[in-house]
Amino acid sequence: MGRTYADVGPADLEDFLESFSPTDMDGRPLKPAELPISIALNERRPIHRPVRIRREEEDEVEIGVTALPLFARSQEFVGAAAIFWVHEDTDVPGDT
Repeated sequence: MGRTYADVGPADLEDFLESFSPTDMDGRPLKPAELPISIALNERRPIHRPVRIRREEEDEVEIGVTALPLFARSQEFVGAAAIFWVHEDTDVPGDT
């Protein structure tokens, strides 16, 4: 996404929406409830979807987002995690 976790730190949904302006692949802005992390948190199910984001002053970038609900035990929900995948045809600074 163009920044490291060390640079950004923990971010809530509002920070993510403000920083990256996520849209679907047709350019429609995503509502907080439509983000994969929200679905994993609220529906407690894994989800993957392509998303477009804007990185700082750069053009839009297509990424894949996979979000997974986290359970300590089978019925003990403890949160969710999201993983961001850069699409293969996206040029990312620092990639070799």
